[in-house]
Amino acid sequence: MPKQVYQIDPVTREFVGYAMAFENPMVKSDGIPFNIPRGCVEDAPPAAKDGFAIVREGALWIYVKDYRGQTMYATADRSPVIIDFLGPIPEGYTLAEPGPFSIWQKTKWVVDAAAKTAAEKEANNAAIKAELVAVDMASIRAIREWLAAQPNAPKFVIEHEKEAQEKRKKLT
Repeated sequence: MPKQVYQIDPVTREFVGYAMAFENPMVKSDGIPFNIPRGCVEDAPPAAKDGFAIVREGALWIYVKDYRGQTMYATADRSPVIIDFLGPIPEGYTLAEPGPFSIWQKTKWVVDAAAKTAAEKEANNAAIKAELVAVDMASIRAIREWLAAQPNAPKFVIEHEKEAQEKRKKLT
């Protein structure tokens, strides 16, 4: 009569399933009652636990943290890495997702105020530059400047030139 045994992954050493061991016809001469398939053990693993893999260590079953498929982030440069191994998160990495402008400080991400300010300034400048393009598109700039300087220049030309000059002053 066959007997259920427990299969172990040869690389990770984790429990992966069941197999069958069959009675040994040579039991009388070698004393081994069952032919246990390679990579299998006779003692049952413990019950599954969320977030853990059941791993064989020597003659014992142990629980090992299993983050596979999750993303960890390098604390040095915020680069994401998909986890493909068993065990704890290595030093220099965290499961906490960084936000924009985050830098790692000891145990958590914090906002890098200087980087945030620089990015906001750049975004503001980009918005102002986009507004300038719109202003410049309303009238050809060279013609507008020349016309605005004329004694009898139309009022709309003078107003367009004044608006462009005000927007240029906002650039930092």
